[in-house]
Amino acid sequence: MGALFVTIFQIVYLFHDYDAVAPEAFYLHLTNIVIALSGFLSSLFPFGRIYGRVISFWGLSALMLSMMRICILTVNNDWFYVSLALLTMGASALMPWEIGWQSALNLVALLTALVQWRNVRDPNAVLHWLLVALALGITQTATTIAKATSARSRRRASTPSRRPKPSPNFSPVCRMRSARR
Repeated sequence: MGALFVTIFQIVYLFHDYDAVAPEAFYLHLTNIVIALSGFLSSLFPFGRIYGRVISFWGLSALMLSMMRICILTVNNDWFYVSLALLTMGASALMPWEIGWQSALNLVALLTALVQWRNVRDPNAVLHWLLVALALGITQTATTIAKATSARSRRRASTPSRRPKPSPNFSPVCRMRSARR
């Protein structure tokens, strides 16, 4: 589902940049759309379900690197930082993965943000870094809470009920039979 959101975001971003975009950026937009659609299609097959975490991690990392390159080419910081926040928070909300996967993805996001910050002058750097910090903090927290809640639910499902099951000797039919005797 998240791959479809990425596709929609990339199409809107492509139309926004279409007039002033360099040819390399145009092809990177198309590559991002192909990456997102590939991620969606892979989720429909057993291979994609088995290796979903790996496919998602590398696909999202490739999207972040590509978005960084597009924003360096177009000298537009806003789309890059918004995409970082959406990709990391979307992965946290939609991916059933462990904290290690989210931490690795957040590290990729942080590194691409650092490269972007070093290569493109950013008059709104404070706002953009605040967005990155909040997004990464929210994703780590949400993934931790989701895993803790999931583990608690599994424990509850595996523990037997505290109320004993009624014995067949105490069913209403058995009581009626024993009363007749």
